[in-house]
Amino acid sequence: DGPPGRLNLAELRVLRREADPRPNVVLYVIDCLRADHVGAYGYARRTTPRLDALAREGALFEDVTACAAWTKPSTACLFTSRPATEHGAQTVDDRLDEAHVTLAEALGAAGYSTAALVDNPLVSSRSFGLAPGFDRVAQVARATRGANINDLEAEAVHLTRRADGWLRRHSDERFFAYVHSLDLHAAYRWRPGFSGRFARRETATELDLYDGELVAND
Repeated sequence: DGPPGRLNLAELRVLRREADPRPNVVLYVIDCLRADHVGAYGYARRTTPRLDALAREGALFEDVTACAAWTKPSTACLFTSRPATEHGAQTVDDRLDEAHVTLAEALGAAGYSTAALVDNPLVSSRSFGLAPGFDRVAQVARATRGANINDLEAEAVHLTRRADGWLRRHSDERFFAYVHSLDLHAAYRWRPGFSGRFARRETATELDLYDGELVAND
């Protein structure tokens, strides 16, 4: 720069770093959700407007079958991408084979902060082997030892608030949050402001109460 024969030297400084291309991950499970009660899959009742909006904006899997009919083996499949016949967590007393790397372990090793915020004690219990890799595991719905899972007073709103707090505290990090609600598994309750969209309280069927729980969760 400047007149011929003149050289100006400057100190090199990093003005901007490239954004971390790795996405944050939030995996939200609605326990016992029937696909045929979701609007995106053709259900006539307006039970899932927010989930339907997410389906329109993202990717919708049109043909999906769970690998098992209950929580432990199904969640183990989800965490390991292995069928129940391989991952070891099939029966009530089984635990996930530690030889299999879980999603939380893989993301944790890649520098992610990880948390499992759940209402289903089958997921939070360390004795079943589904918790490895999570920095934090929180059982949000109060669960006493030996209690029937259908008797737990699960509230998705409390779960979501806990998850929101954790996400805010880790918003400047790469994070993986696994959030597992239980409202549709526990006893169906009348949900003021939600169940009434489908029936009167005195005539509501189990199906009406189920749909009320679902729209409240949504």
